[in-house]
Amino acid sequence: KIGLGDFGKPGNYFARQVDRWTKQYRASETQHIPEFEKLAEWLPKTVPEQKRVSVVHGDYRNGNFLFDSDGNIRAILDWEMAHIGDPLEDLGWALDPLWCGDRSLASGTLPRDEAIKVWERESGLKADPAALAWWSLFACVKGLAIWISSAKEYQAGTNSDPVMAFSGLYCIPFHNQRLASLLVAAKGGQS
Repeated sequence: KIGLGDFGKPGNYFARQVDRWTKQYRASETQHIPEFEKLAEWLPKTVPEQKRVSVVHGDYRNGNFLFDSDGNIRAILDWEMAHIGDPLEDLGWALDPLWCGDRSLASGTLPRDEAIKVWERESGLKADPAALAWWSLFACVKGLAIWISSAKEYQAGTNSDPVMAFSGLYCIPFHNQRLASLLVAAKGGQS
């Protein structure tokens, strides 16, 4: 027995994740971000149809894998955000441009369309474009909540890790800009 009997709560997965990260953002807010507020209002009204439920890693991205010398993934690290939900959440998070220096490559490895095809082939699932767009917006909410809480810890002196300062100096402005462009795209270019 591996102790997962109480892992996750049944149903309402999407709304619970939006609520969790919105609450974390608001608890740590040090600056008002109007785009976040618009998105926090819009996301719960537009939750995609729940088609598949699985274990979601929650931080599935290029920095959380251990590889062997042949490039094969041997371990996936940092499971503290794991939960039951939609597997597209992990794909949306992994495709976020924050995780790659070269913005044309998903997680710095493959072109976005190719990465989605690999995910579909390996998972046996279809990445619905509208649902994936929703999860990309959700990744901004989650990211901003993490970056703002990290920056607040650094400002308060409760965590002196320079990565916490980096979250405030780089990640918050990055996701603010991404969030604004994704909101415009989601509205079909209308403001």
